[in-house]
Amino acid sequence: MPQATRSLCQCGGIKTAGLCDRCGQASKKQHHKTTKERGLGGPWRAKSELLRQLIPVCVKCWHDGRTTIASRSAPLHCHHVIKRTDAPELTLDDDNIINVCPPCHSMLDCLYEDDRPRYDVLANQLKATRDTLN
Repeated sequence: MPQATRSLCQCGGIKTAGLCDRCGQASKKQHHKTTKERGLGGPWRAKSELLRQLIPVCVKCWHDGRTTIASRSAPLHCHHVIKRTDAPELTLDDDNIINVCPPCHSMLDCLYEDDRPRYDVLANQLKATRDTLN
C-alpha cells in the first residue's frame, strides 16, 4: 500500500495527507482578497507599513533568539494579538499588533484557536519583547 504524502505545515508540524499533526488543520488556501475587501482600508495599510518600518524584524523569532528580517520575498505580517473578530475596536491599536514572519503568524493563529491560556502568556511576552525593540 502506498504511503500518504507528508509535508511540513507552517506551524512546524507534519502534514500527512493534508492534515497537520500539530495544529490539526487541513491546508488552508491563501486568501486572495485585498485588505479593503477584508474590511481593512487605507488607515490599516498606513498603520501596518509604519509598524513594519519601526520594527523590521519578527518579534517571535527575536524572542526565541533568532533574527528574521523582512524582505521583499518574505514580508512581515502584522499580527493582531486579540483577533479582529473578537475585538474589532482594537484593529488599529498599536498595543494589539506585533510584527511576525509568516511561519510565526501561522503558529500564533493556531495557538490562539487551540490553547488560549498558553497563547495569552506568549502574547504578553511578545508584547514585552516588542516594546524593548521600540
